[in-house]
Amino acid sequence: MGADLIGWRDCGLQRGLGPQGFLGKLKMRAYQTAIEAQVPPDARATVRIQLLVNRPEGPVQRELGYEQIRAEVASFAAGVPACASCPLGGGAPLGCYRYVTYPVDAASERALFDLFAREVATHGSIAQRFHEAVLARLPASGTGWHTRRGGDVRSGSLAELPAPLEHRWGGLFSRKRLDSAQILVALMNPGRDATSLHLHAELHARIAAHASEQRVQGRSIAELAQLAPFYRALAQEAARGWSIVVDS
Repeated sequence: MGADLIGWRDCGLQRGLGPQGFLGKLKMRAYQTAIEAQVPPDARATVRIQLLVNRPEGPVQRELGYEQIRAEVASFAAGVPACASCPLGGGAPLGCYRYVTYPVDAASERALFDLFAREVATHGSIAQRFHEAVLARLPASGTGWHTRRGGDVRSGSLAELPAPLEHRWGGLFSRKRLDSAQILVALMNPGRDATSLHLHAELHARIAAHASEQRVQGRSIAELAQLAPFYRALAQEAARGWSIVVDS
């Protein structure tokens, strides 16, 4: 469970599959991983899974066995020749793809909150600009990131902490607030336009620096920190139509 992020540059592989088809292949790879983790090798041949496959003519229900899934994933994971020169992945097959695992661990959420609590009141900081452009417009309660908490993956928990962390600042007539759920909503749902991509590129670079400065040991913040060059490459090529597709 987590957020799939695809840097969309409309290469041959992406164009042939379309966004939903590409995401479908990623989910198929997740099924393969789950089968291999839970089913002994000598029993995998009996596994059958119902999948909804998105095709150009519309969604099609398919029943696939383990060997079919493994073969399709192997072909997809090999990428295409253009992967070698793609700036999103440093030449790696499917380098256009990133993943953030749910639930977000407690240490990472605290570190992200700490970054904003320290810097959001500093005029011109990326925390302050990100708050004004994005966080201040988000709901202060009621989202899944506010309510689906506690760390139980089986119940669809998005974050380990039982409740969001809250920060308030400003004078009597300029009181402001933010909470860590709003931060996570924004990080997992970036905008597709150039302005948003540039903003996320700068924010994720600051997240990476903060994690290093504070020696944060958290899986989620490590995954987010690695997105800085990914967003930077997308932002630099936004004028050519590069964007992002997110399934969170």
